[in-house]
Amino acid sequence: MDAMNGAFKRSGGYRSPWTRRLVLLIAMVLVLVLVVYAIVSRPPADMLSDEDFTAVAVSTYSEGPVPTEALVRTGVLSESDAAEIDKIERFFGPLPVVDQPLKAPHKAVRGIYILDGQNIDQAISLAEAGHINAVVIDFKEDNGLRYPSKLPLAREIGASQNQPLQDHIGRLKEAGIYVIGRVVCFKDKPLANARPELAIADQYGNVLGFSGEGGVAFLNPYDTRNWDYFIDVALEAIEMGADEIQFDYVRFPTGRTTSGEMPYFGDPEVIPTRSQAINRFLETARVLITEKHGVPVAADVFSIVIASRLDGDVLGQDWNTIGQTGIDSISPMVYPSHYANDASDHYTGNGQGTYLGGKLFTKPDLHPFEVTKFALLEGQVARMYGDYATVRPFLQAFTATYLPAGYYMEYDAAAIAETIAAVYAAGYDEWLLWSPQALYDEAIFTVESIQDRPDTAAEPSGS
Repeated sequence: MDAMNGAFKRSGGYRSPWTRRLVLLIAMVLVLVLVVYAIVSRPPADMLSDEDFTAVAVSTYSEGPVPTEALVRTGVLSESDAAEIDKIERFFGPLPVVDQPLKAPHKAVRGIYILDGQNIDQAISLAEAGHINAVVIDFKEDNGLRYPSKLPLAREIGASQNQPLQDHIGRLKEAGIYVIGRVVCFKDKPLANARPELAIADQYGNVLGFSGEGGVAFLNPYDTRNWDYFIDVALEAIEMGADEIQFDYVRFPTGRTTSGEMPYFGDPEVIPTRSQAINRFLETARVLITEKHGVPVAADVFSIVIASRLDGDVLGQDWNTIGQTGIDSISPMVYPSHYANDASDHYTGNGQGTYLGGKLFTKPDLHPFEVTKFALLEGQVARMYGDYATVRPFLQAFTATYLPAGYYMEYDAAAIAETIAAVYAAGYDEWLLWSPQALYDEAIFTVESIQDRPDTAAEPSGS
């Protein structure tokens, strides 16, 4: 140490101009890093609700609610943040208030989707064997309800169907299975056809069809009359025995309009963003379903929004904030087949493939473990933002024969088990399997990889 100190002094110590410049440069870099960290570590302000900011303020400054004006003064909210909140309040009005809000207990779920009760005997057998503890069952699809509804609007538009859903619910409950009621939202053909004023239109009032939705009309997520209908359906599902409500198609439509005209929602200076609209619907549903009736609310989202903010903005599904709406859980649909491949002559390809975890997957469907794991790891950052909803992914339990030859593989029991193993490897505990036919081989749940899977995803082949 003495020799080092002597050498330091002989060099002039901090009196050396080069040394002083180096120290100054290091200090400037450290300050820059701290500033950047302060910016990026905040949730995107334009997507948060007034309740989110109030929760921050309460924990930091007071024992009770803090007005928006006070938040601006204390620095919790910037003036632009406050302006966005005011815009949401002016457009949608305040959130409903429940005098004595209830809290819903969270259920850790391992489940399967069974449409409106298909193969219910198999589902009960899987539950009895301890492989699953929950099912997702349709109460409302895009072409109507799956039961004889008492709702006046459902009956008026012909959406009510005479199916034995109540009997299925009874059998599931008797077997001790947790029932998640799926409610499809803004893709609703009966309502859009019967009440075109509730659908998305162009600036001239002409209802639009969307290529990504089969050319059909799509309900307007900004119209709270649509919200009321979905929440009424959810409350009816709860009366029939649903333990949880899962909203699907909580988004804006995909694809171009069939007419070529642009959707018109109003003055851009007045309307909130698409993500703010979806978030406000989920916040409203949370109040009227969870706080009023003690039943958890969940939402399904496209998995692409985890990695792509641009896609999230278009769909109205901002990954960073949709999980902060107070809902219980969020289910990204992590299907390897749904990620772009490198085909240049097929609608599922972009000529390049998909980057996940810094790796390029040119044929994503061929890598169930790696793609599922890396997709979920992309979403871990959002969970740092306070009380984020439980992430409970939907997993691919079907063979994607619609992909080009050579771009898909059979999703047999081993492949599906790989996706479940990927959930655990990514640090998550819950999952739901999606099969359009509600067919699930019991062998899925006995594959060794689910129990003890080595982390082999560090260097995916990327092919």
